Amino acid sequence: MTAEIVILNQLGVALAADSAVTIGQSKVYNTANKLFALSKSQPVAIMVYGGASFMGIPWETLVKVFRRKIVKDQALPKVKDYGEAFVEFLRSTPLVGSDHEEKFIRDICVYIHQKIIEEITKRIASHLRTQPRISAKQVKAITRQTVVDAYEEWEKSEWIEGANEKTARSAAKKYRKLIVAIGSAVMEKLPTTKIDQAVLIKICSEAIFRKRFLGATSGIVIAGFGEDQIYPEMVSYMVVSRVAGLLKVRVDTGATINVKNRAVIRAFAQREMVYTFMEGIDPNLQRVTSSYLQTAHKEVPGQLASVFGRPLTQAETDGVSQSLAKLVTDYEKRLKTLRARSFVGPVIDAVCALPLGELAVMAETLVNLTSFKRKMTLTTESVGGPIDVAVISKGDGLVWIKRKHYFQADLNKQYFDHFSRT
Repeated sequence: MTAEIVILNQLGVALAADSAVTIGQSKVYNTANKLFALSKSQPVAIMVYGGASFMGIPWETLVKVFRRKIVKDQALPKVKDYGEAFVEFLRSTPLVGSDHEEKFIRDICVYIHQKIIEEITKRIASHLRTQPRISAKQVKAITRQTVVDAYEEWEKSEWIEGANEKTARSAAKKYRKLIVAIGSAVMEKLPTTKIDQAVLIKICSEAIFRKRFLGATSGIVIAGFGEDQIYPEMVSYMVVSRVAGLLKVRVDTGATINVKNRAVIRAFAQREMVYTFMEGIDPNLQRVTSSYLQTAHKEVPGQLASVFGRPLTQAETDGVSQSLAKLVTDYEKRLKTLRARSFVGPVIDAVCALPLGELAVMAETLVNLTSFKRKMTLTTESVGGPIDVAVISKGDGLVWIKRKHYFQADLNKQYFDHFSRT
């Protein structure tokens, strides 16, 4: 995991990213690079989070190939044009080969089979809570129903751009042996039939091209100035895979500074501490409180019946429920207004007036806040290490405030000479 911040005002952009990368379940290294210049001559940068690679290729490699071979010194009109150019690069680059596709399909098929096994296990456990035993026939029926339910759930998702049932059938034909082998290995102890296997092949082949983002999903954040922009812009994408020339990607969020919208703060990946800072309440606490109020008021008519010693009429029940629902809605509306006036508003007003140096300090501090929270709790320290910080302005371009290297800078003058020439 990671924590990344983008702050924009009319002067420019500040970006900050930590260095933690988690290997397996708990091993954390604090050496990852997640923030890069997207062009060596234009004021635009890119940050990545989530999956450390795309189809098995490190993001750092892809960014630097794109910077050197695709964007070069091009001055594109808007930041979103850089984003679209990078997405098109992912869609068409020959760096992603058939071996990368096969690895992705293997990973996604293992993931899907494991999730189905987890659901089958839950259903068997639920059966055993009410019955002393379960027969092989019942296990077989539960397995069949779980597989069918999984397919029906996947069917609800739309196809990605350019994909359809024909595309999925082609993938199923091409990777049938691989999917069957994975199914046999992962589900060897379960009584799957040929019909179950056919449905599992259908699920796996369609999952590649459906608009459900799971597995090693990566986030891409691009921010800075286009050639035609006097104020900065930010756009982000979620990317999963590329199979058969089709890219599973979606635009996640974006923001453009203008005369009216003078400041924006965006957090990516682990963002709860930034939300708490901005909104004045922990997001998990807010969700629990809201959920409790939404359900608790429905119990009041029953409690009133016990107090009055008689059941409430339907009219009385409806009246009480409607009044309480209105009170809950009013409470949440007032709380939202209070957060905007007392927390979000003042921070945004301050950010509007901050110079670039202070934007950088704020971005770094917000990442540090998340890192400190992880350090002070018993969870894995999935945010930490040196924080890379950069600011971008229209006139000066990208300026590094803090930048780690895996080598000693004074011993590698040729690196910086090469960077400045290419």
